[in-house]
Amino acid sequence: MVSFESSSKLLKQAFDIAMDDMLGNIKPYRDGLLSEKRGCLLAGRDYDTPWTRDTAINVWNALAFADRETAENTLLSVLERREDGRVYIGGEYWDCIIWAQGAMSFIEITGDTSFAHTAKEAVCNSLRFFEKTEFDPQKGLFRGPAVYGDGVAAYPDKYANANSSGIKFWQLQPENKDKVCPVGVGIPMFCLSTNCVYFRAYQAAAEFCRILGLDGTEYTEKADRLRESINRNFWNEERGSYDYMAGECDGQEALGDAFAILFGIADEEKTELTVKNHHVCPHGTPCLWPNFERYEKLGGYGRHAGTIWPHAQGFWARAAFSAGDTADFDREMKLMAEKAVKNGEFHEIYHPDTGAVYGGLQEFDNTRIGEWGSCTHQTWSATAFLSLVFYCMLGIKISDGKVTFTGYLPEGVDDIRVTGLRIGDGMFDVTVTRGEGENTASLDISGKDAHSVSLFVK
Repeated sequence: MVSFESSSKLLKQAFDIAMDDMLGNIKPYRDGLLSEKRGCLLAGRDYDTPWTRDTAINVWNALAFADRETAENTLLSVLERREDGRVYIGGEYWDCIIWAQGAMSFIEITGDTSFAHTAKEAVCNSLRFFEKTEFDPQKGLFRGPAVYGDGVAAYPDKYANANSSGIKFWQLQPENKDKVCPVGVGIPMFCLSTNCVYFRAYQAAAEFCRILGLDGTEYTEKADRLRESINRNFWNEERGSYDYMAGECDGQEALGDAFAILFGIADEEKTELTVKNHHVCPHGTPCLWPNFERYEKLGGYGRHAGTIWPHAQGFWARAAFSAGDTADFDREMKLMAEKAVKNGEFHEIYHPDTGAVYGGLQEFDNTRIGEWGSCTHQTWSATAFLSLVFYCMLGIKISDGKVTFTGYLPEGVDDIRVTGLRIGDGMFDVTVTRGEGENTASLDISGKDAHSVSLFVK
C-alpha cells in the first residue's frame, strides 16, 4: 500500500483522499479479454465501466504504482477481439488509441515485458484500422473529436446541432450531411490532443517492437511525420501557442498543449512560448479557453469549455513542471488539493472563477441548453493529483532497468515521504526534505530489494 506523509497537512489530506477515491473505485468487472470478473478500476463512483481513455490515464498516472494486478486487468478489460480474430482497442474511436500510453506506462513501471505481446497486437491493429478510416493524407493528421471531448460543449457552434449532448451523433443529423467526411465515422474535425496521442501510439508501437526484438522503424518514421504535421497544422505563430482545432478553432486546449510538451512534439522554443502564453483562471487552467459565446451569453461556462477538469489540470501542471515553470506547478497542485480537501473527494468538474463543484452548460438536444452535473469521486481527477507527487515531487523517471528520483518541494512544504512504492521488482520508500545533500538518486529495479531513498532540496 502506497502511503504519504508530509509537514503539509493540505498535501497529506489530499493524497489520502486521492488514494481513497482511486482504490475505492476498484470493483469486480468482466469485459474485453477478461474471461471472468476481476478487480478493475472504474471511471468513478458514478460509473459502472472503466472507459478506455480513463483506464489509460489512470494506469499512467498512478494505478500501476499502487496495484499492478488491477492495472493489468483494467487494460485487458477494454480490449476486444473482433470477427477477424484479431485484438483491437475498444471504446470511442477518437480517444481509444491513448490506451497505447497506458500499456507503455504499465510495462515501464512494472517491468512486465510479457505484456508487450498483447500491447503490440492491440495497438498495431488499431493503428492500421484508423489509418484506413480516419487518417487524412493531405493534412497528415487524424480526424476525430478531442481526447476528453465527448460532449458538444467542447466544440464551436458548427458542431452544436447534434440533437444530443454527444458529439458522436453529429454526423447522423440530416442538416450536417454536406459537411460529413465520406471516409470513416465522418466527423471532419482535427483536434490537437487526439493527434498528440496518435503520435504517442506510434512511439509505443515502436517500443513494443523493440521489446519483442522486432523492427519498429515503420512506427518511428510515422511518429516523426505526424510530429511534423502537428506542428505545421496546429502551431499558431501569431499567438505563440498551439491551436485547438486545425483550421476551425484557435482556442487553447489544456490537454493538447500538455501532451505536445510532455510527448516532445513541441521543441524548446514552442514549449517556452506555450507555457508563457497559457491562460489560467482563478481556480486553475481551464479545459478550453475561451468559453464559447453560446454559453457566455447565458451567464455560464460550457461543460467542456472554460471549466476546470482536474485530469487536464494535472497534465498541464506536469507539462509546466517539465518546462521548468515551478510557480505554475505549485499553484495548480495547491488548487487541486484545496478543492479535494474542502469537498472530501475529487469531483469531475469545477467552476473556473469560484472553485465550486459545477458541471457546466451543454446542449441536451437542438432546443435546450442546461446545466449538467459534476460526477463524484472521479478517478482520473484523483490520479491526476497522485501523478504530481510521483512524477514531479519525486521526479520518477524509468529507463534501462533503473529508476531515477529527483526531489522537488513546492513553496511552503518542508518534507514529504512516500512509502510502499513498487517499481519493477523493487520496493521504494522515498523521503524528500529541505537541506543540504543529494537531490537525485538512480537505482536498479530488477532485483527484489527494498530501498530507502533520501533526497534533499535547498
